[in-house]
Amino acid sequence: MNRPAHLGRLLAAGLLAVLAPAAVATELRGRVDMPAAYGNGGVPVAGAEVVLRWFQNGWVPLTGTYTDSFGFYYFHNLAPGPYQLGIGGRIYTIQVMPQPQQDITPILLGR
Repeated sequence: MNRPAHLGRLLAAGLLAVLAPAAVATELRGRVDMPAAYGNGGVPVAGAEVVLRWFQNGWVPLTGTYTDSFGFYYFHNLAPGPYQLGIGGRIYTIQVMPQPQQDITPILLGR
């Protein structure tokens, strides 16, 4: 075996592994609100169903959850790319970015 050539290949492979971007799994968080009785803004909705869809030969359900007592929902370990959120009979298309955490703008039901 040619030691210098073998060592060179190992060094190149090691550098590639260190310099290659790591796959990022994103933690997605959002909130569901209903219009406030007075003024602007919204009131958090507890127990709203949120369905996450992804595109695989058409939009198909991936998983679902319910909002907590503060109106927040969470999805874990998402790959970057386009998704849809189904909330209150409406569909919202979002883009998950390659970052550790991503907050979605609150969704206001009833508008």
